[in-house]
Amino acid sequence: KPFHFAQVETSCRAAGLAFAGNARLFLNMLDLAVRPEARALLKRATSRSAFETLRDGLRNPFYRRDVYVKGTPIADEARFWKLHDDLIVGLVEDAPPGVDLGGTEVAFDAFPFAALREGLAGGPRRVAEIPGLIPEIARDAVRAALGLGLVRALPSFAEPAPPPEGDRLRVPHPLNRALLADALHAHGPLPLASVAIGGFVEMRRTEAIALDAIAASEAGFAGAEAAVVARLMSAAESRSGDLGAAAALHVVAREGLALLTPERLVLLARLGVVEAF
Repeated sequence: KPFHFAQVETSCRAAGLAFAGNARLFLNMLDLAVRPEARALLKRATSRSAFETLRDGLRNPFYRRDVYVKGTPIADEARFWKLHDDLIVGLVEDAPPGVDLGGTEVAFDAFPFAALREGLAGGPRRVAEIPGLIPEIARDAVRAALGLGLVRALPSFAEPAPPPEGDRLRVPHPLNRALLADALHAHGPLPLASVAIGGFVEMRRTEAIALDAIAASEAGFAGAEAAVVARLMSAAESRSGDLGAAAALHVVAREGLALLTPERLVLLARLGVVEAF
């Protein structure tokens, strides 16, 4: 049966685990988690358990994604902000122009996000060293931008290598090859590992199927559509003479291939998801 947050947290605490927060970062932040008119209610919460319970009641989520850590989480505020200020962040290359939080829309072309974009335009920076923003504003801007998906935390300042030139693609990471091979059975966006950023990049299911077919095809981009359709026909156990099914699958193949624009492929190469040869 489904469990309430307090039940799971109690069980995890008994096993030596401590609740660190919701994996959807913005849900940990009062000013982003709920509509403005509901924030006064959350401010009255006297514990994290009460906060989580009230927020779930207001948002009515289908399921939660929580992070628990072994041992004691950071409880000292000075240490927390020191770690925050030393965090290296960079812009998410394919970030949308804004985000809908479920009733509240945030645009990234307004302050402080516009200033944050400008400060990180030259490359990743430590939070405390972002040009054009005083430390207090940089802290709040990065905190919100991380939760909203405008910036991501990076392991270092190292820039990903530029993509090599070539007519064909391959997927160098074995984990990504395994994930792409199962793209036909995936539900929702597919997370692929990026060594360059020490994290994951999401790919739509049709895009992932197209990429996997291109990487596996000897013909490369030239035979991409035929390769995608052949793969879909095989999965659907359709015969090559079934013209109606073939026409529908060609439409699906084109939709997936349309997502793999030259700009998108350059980004995936810089993230280390694909490489050309």
